[in-house]
Amino acid sequence: MARMIADVPALRMTSELARVMERAAALERGGRRVAHLERGEPDFDTPPHIVAALAQAARAGQTHYPDARGSRELREALAEKLTRENGIPCTPGEVVVTVGGTHALYLALQALLGPGDELLALSPYWMALPKMVALTRDGRLREVPVYLDVQSGALGPEGFYERLRDAVGPATRGFYLNTPNNPTGVVMSRAHLESLARVCAERDLWVVSDEAYEHLVFDRARHVSFASLPGMAERTVSVFTFSKSYAMTG
Repeated sequence: MARMIADVPALRMTSELARVMERAAALERGGRRVAHLERGEPDFDTPPHIVAALAQAARAGQTHYPDARGSRELREALAEKLTRENGIPCTPGEVVVTVGGTHALYLALQALLGPGDELLALSPYWMALPKMVALTRDGRLREVPVYLDVQSGALGPEGFYERLRDAVGPATRGFYLNTPNNPTGVVMSRAHLESLARVCAERDLWVVSDEAYEHLVFDRARHVSFASLPGMAERTVSVFTFSKSYAMTG
């Protein structure tokens, strides 16, 4: 029988998360109560006014092709939000709306990783990242463990700088940063981010900054967008999503 899919190793990678979610659903169908810690799903529903606005837009005929980057009005609103809330001055032309945060990460990695290029992933990281890197044109991922040491207080800003600097190799193109972090919950301090910025400036590297959990911060923690640091906007792809802040995962 003819082979039905491309001979790409990434397509044979299994989803541990999907298996766990399937098992949890089976337990729930059997009457068991399950506390879901396996997925980034808020414990509240999409706010009613958002649901009403979506329905109203559909009834008004907004169901046709928009600008491929997203409607002008939405990109204007997002640019204003990024400037005001995240300290990232930008224009609507610098904003692209994608089909969720995962799609944005996939597109960013496709654009930034060429054959033999290496992404340094600050770890622990979200489990889908290796698969997205594996789908690039022979890009590679290498992890740099940092979040647990930051969380315990064992890795201050200067030690963080040294660990990142020492991890950079000849093939390194950039870093994957996720703060607030999934799965550890670490919110990187401005001082730690400034250490990462030093390494990027010294070694001419870029950063994919995954800020999906930007609003889920507690205990007086403050989220700082990496692109808001001096000189970093031009070397950063910042990824945001409605999924977590507004429970729009579906």
